[in-house]
Amino acid sequence: MARYTGAILAAALALLLAAGPAAAHQIKLYAWVEKGRLMGEGYTPGGGKIQNQPLEVYDANGRLIAAAKTDEQGAFSLALPRGPAPWKLVLKAGPGHLGQYQLSAAELAPAQGAPPQARPPEGLPLLRVAYGLAMIAALAGLGMLVRTWLRRRRRS
Repeated sequence: MARYTGAILAAALALLLAAGPAAAHQIKLYAWVEKGRLMGEGYTPGGGKIQNQPLEVYDANGRLIAAAKTDEQGAFSLALPRGPAPWKLVLKAGPGHLGQYQLSAAELAPAQGAPPQARPPEGLPLLRVAYGLAMIAALAGLGMLVRTWLRRRRRS
């Protein structure tokens, strides 16, 4: 029994140390300036849209300079507010669900007629998929250790 107790504790400690932030609470927010408007979208890591939720824009001094709401597609568009850069955008999607994005002075003053900045790629990043598979493998290994320990305990 003592031989397996150490392995079980080591596996449990490895799982605790490898645990990242809960993806369910992550909100992604992306914004850009296009044709004199502040535009953007809010979404979950899985690609779900953050619908009908409040968005606040703060200037470099922390003053609230604009507020809006996302639409049914998770997008927002509002007239370009005034205030010193950089701006911090905050999307609130319920308790524990918060997305933030910072727009620099360079992003706020695009050249006339310049195309908007590229949007972030959709879908799950490869690193998150690998992390999820590693967690599944670690839990399966822990389950096998516990099963073996219980069987040997019953036999003795």
